[in-house]
Amino acid sequence: MDKYIAITIAILVCCALTPGCSAPSQTVSQAEAVNWVRYLVPLPKSIEFAGKLTLKTSEVAVQA
Repeated sequence: MDKYIAITIAILVCCALTPGCSAPSQTVSQAEAVNWVRYLVPLPKSIEFAGKLTLKTSEVAVQA
């Protein structure tokens, strides 16, 4: 299960570091962070949200 969390975090970091991203990073409120954690199974021992991005679906791609 830790493998899936690591892959998810890696994808999020790659998306955040993509040079083509034009969306500015926004802060994540405590309530929003709690809502995100509710969808993680199994629950991580610790987690930190550095920020969030709001992108159009046309700006997101997953490549192998």
